[in-house]
Parts: sequence; structure tokens; C-alpha cells
Amino acid sequence: MSTSSAIVNADKSPEPVGETLEDGSHTDECTSDLAVKVGSTYDEDDDPKNCRYTTTKSNLWDRLFFGFLTRVVLRGARHQLEAKDLLPLHTLFTAKETAARILRLWNKRHARKRPQNADEETPETDDATLIRPEGTKKSVSMFSVIFVAFWADLLFAAILYFLASFVFLVPPFLIGSLDDFLNKKNPPMTEGLYIVGVLLASQQIFSILRSHTFGTLFNVGIKLKSGLSSAIYQKCLRLSSKSSKEYPTGDIVSLITIDVDIIQWAMIQSNYAWGAPVSVVLTFALIYQYLGVYCLAGALAIVAFTPVIVLMTKIESALQTKHMKKKDQRIEMVTEVFNNVKVIKLYAWENSFMQKIRKLRDQESRLMYIFLGASNAFGFTWNCYPFF
Repeated sequence: MSTSSAIVNADKSPEPVGETLEDGSHTDECTSDLAVKVGSTYDEDDDPKNCRYTTTKSNLWDRLFFGFLTRVVLRGARHQLEAKDLLPLHTLFTAKETAARILRLWNKRHARKRPQNADEETPETDDATLIRPEGTKKSVSMFSVIFVAFWADLLFAAILYFLASFVFLVPPFLIGSLDDFLNKKNPPMTEGLYIVGVLLASQQIFSILRSHTFGTLFNVGIKLKSGLSSAIYQKCLRLSSKSSKEYPTGDIVSLITIDVDIIQWAMIQSNYAWGAPVSVVLTFALIYQYLGVYCLAGALAIVAFTPVIVLMTKIESALQTKHMKKKDQRIEMVTEVFNNVKVIKLYAWENSFMQKIRKLRDQESRLMYIFLGASNAFGFTWNCYPFF
């Protein structure tokens, strides 16, 4: 991450670009359907009636059950999908729109950090690249920019996740009613149908809520990845000769291929940061109703297993770090070969460099297999722990 912050601060010649409407607002004001409800505006082609995944007009079925994917799935079952078989992409998912939104917010925050001296001029901003205007002393947190850019989607996903946490506990809550019904000699059929109906409805509602939760977060992750990749690429095109020497192409490629992916998956898993503790508290509250203070035995078991979890997490993190470093080395090597291909061809060094790259690739693959194997083993251990 130090490389990314350093590249942001490198000098270059700004050339403002971007599309602005007649009222002065940009075309990237909206983030989702929820943003429309809180005051944002869409273009005519991006009105709220459009599906938030494609430009196709959507109905209730498409919005709840992702019905717009039915045709694509059926075609994929018959033959291999091609680009023409896919639905038209919504403009809000394009790199142009997401990058413009991120850069606009980035520049607004830099503009607020104007010099304290009133006689000094306000620093100029650049709508095209991640440029820190001259005169600004403090850096802007990219986390705050990302949050403001996608706060509506994140709030929508958080609400769905919170509701899903309660709906998930409906079947365990009905265990007592189901047990009483089975123990009755002549139970009324309507009572049994009621219990079964509630169980079925709760599972369906939970599935819908979780699907839209992760669907929304995946959308945010994709938008964020395309926007940051586009912004970094634009930044690279404006690096000065001095900055280009300080930051090798391999490091810049690593930002796009590795660091941006990490940010994307962190955004997808963001709900677990607060949702996991909430789920644990709700679960223990439900167990307490049936077992009383004996449920504390389960809590003590989890606390006793915590050191093992910490150890597994450290091992998994160390393996992932080694894999990422080896991947960085391979990308840097490949990039340097492409940049100096004429010299390599002149001295007939192709085989030597191919062997080095192949060796790095083999080491990277071996570390990846070890990392995936360890992740699966740790997941299996965690899932089997309650049975012991």
C-alpha cells in the first residue's frame, strides 16, 4: 500500500477531463436504486425503472429472483456463452463512470485541504487522475472516498444482512412449537401446516435476502475494481520521467492485479466485520431460552478454541503473503522482459529468461496449492469443531 500512496503523490502534468451536465453536476451521481430515493438523479437511460445490474427494464420478478439471468443460464446450458449472449451492461458498472465518481470525490477532499494562508490560491484539481494538488499538506484517505462513493449500496447491503440474521433464527425458534406438535396425540392439521409454512417462507426469505446482500456487495466490488484500475492506469500515463524511474512498471501492475483485488474482496466481506458479532449474540440469546445458563458452556468452548483460530489465521495469512510476494516477482520479471525485449532478442537470452519466469511460476503455483489446501483444512476444522 506504500507504493500506491507514493504513486498518488508523484508529480505530473494535469489535464482535466470529464463529462458535466448543463447544471454543472456530473453524470455519475447515483450509486444504486437506494441512492435515487435519497435524492440522487439518474440520466434518462439510468432511470430507477431500469435494473441495477443491466440496462434492461426490470419487473418485480427480475428484481427479487434475478430473472433477467434466466435466458443467459439457459443459453449457457445449450452451448458455450459468447459476448453477444450477455445482457447489456449498465452504465453505472463501466470503468468510465466509477472512475469519474471516485476521482471527483478524491478531488473534492483535496480541495477542502487548501492552504491555511488566505493569500494563497486554492490548489487546482484534476478530474482525470489521482493527483494531490500543490499546497495540500495532508493526504486524503481512500477509505473515506470509497465509503462516500458507495455508501448507499453499503447501507442497503447492511440492512439486508441485518434482516437476514433475524430470519435465519426463525427455524430454531420454532423447534419448541414443532416438538409440541409432534408430541400431541391428535394435533390439528392446520397447526402443522402453519409451522411448515413458516419454516418454508423463512428459508425462502433468508435466501432472497442473502442473495441480494452479496449481489449488492459483489456489484460494489466490481465497480470499485474497475474504477480504481482505471484511475491507476490514467495516473500511470501521466507519470513524469523521474517518477517512472522511481516506480517500476511491475509495481504498478501489481497494484492493479493484486492490491485492487484485495480491496475488492475486502469490500465483499465487509459485512462480516459487524455482522459476525451480531449473529453470535443473537444465537446465544436464542440458545439461552432453551438451555439457560448451560449455554455458557458453548461460549467457553469458543473462547478455548480462540487460540487455535488465531494460529490458523496467522498461518493462512503468512502463506498468502508469500504467495503474493512470489506473484509480484513474476509480474515484475514478465514486465521487465517486455520492456527490454529488443535487448533480450539481440543477445539471444530468451531461453534463460523463460526458465526464470517458469521457475517463478512453479514456485507461485506451489505456494498457491499450499495456501488453498491450508484454507480448506482450516475451514474443515472449524466446521467440525462443534461436533467435538
